[in-house]
Amino acid sequence: MRKKLGFKQAVIANAIGRDTSNWSKVEQGRQAIQIEDLEKIAHCLGVRVIDLFTYPDRYVRESSPTDQKVSVTFEVSPDKRDLLLSLVTKDELKL
Repeated sequence: MRKKLGFKQAVIANAIGRDTSNWSKVEQGRQAIQIEDLEKIAHCLGVRVIDLFTYPDRYVRESSPTDQKVSVTFEVSPDKRDLLLSLVTKDELKL
């Protein structure tokens, strides 16, 4: 998503307070990202947190009927579950 939107790694790294080499490891799957950074990344890219998990598709397609329900499953530690849930649903509550 970062590349498609034309952002350099340094922009994302700066948004979450990391250096570019550290962010590169995150993109390569060699280092985990902190749940707390998801909102910063989404804000930087101008997307919703849920879009970070479902890119390149939206979790509900624009052409889908409005009554269609979708389930997204995440594996997170119990202490981070509520934080992640609040991040991915926050923007939906505004709609």
